[in-house]
Amino acid sequence: MGRYSVIAEVSEKIGERLRRALVPDLIPDRGSIVMCSPDNCEDCTLGIFLYDIQENDELRQIQMLDIDDDRQKGPPAYLSLYYMITAYRQGERQFSAIQQERILGKVIQHFHDDPILNRQKGIRLQMLKISTEDKLKLWNFGGKPYTVSVFYKASPVEVESEIIKNVTRVSDAEFAVSPQERGKKNGTR
Repeated sequence: MGRYSVIAEVSEKIGERLRRALVPDLIPDRGSIVMCSPDNCEDCTLGIFLYDIQENDELRQIQMLDIDDDRQKGPPAYLSLYYMITAYRQGERQFSAIQQERILGKVIQHFHDDPILNRQKGIRLQMLKISTEDKLKLWNFGGKPYTVSVFYKASPVEVESEIIKNVTRVSDAEFAVSPQERGKKNGTR
């Protein structure tokens, strides 16, 4: 991970982890766990929606990074990705609300037990504490009634820079000391 496609790779990894955790015990079909916005999840049981991307200020770098003795690379951008995960009602009404709660419970359990999304890059999932009022603001999908959702942040996500500069390193240095400077060092004038 690290190229420009890293955002999509993180989303795919979340989807794959949830498919392994939920199918077939709680969700019979792998294809019903999809990346979608809540207004476009017609035939899905679990929707994963990337609703925000922000720069991670804690890891911001501004200096070029050494590739080797002759080249440097621009600093990466570090991001935090924000996800809304929603279970949708399927089947008979009296059973579907309980099934939604089971699915969300399993999502929470799974990410609580193993929050590391990518061990090599240190990408972690963290459940967010968002007020009900803010959740309702996020759920602004053409009059669709709010469905209980869980919210997670994936961070840090590194997007590599494409800037590469050739550099010339200092290999030899000459210093000239004037007679006056030499006298100051020896304690004479």
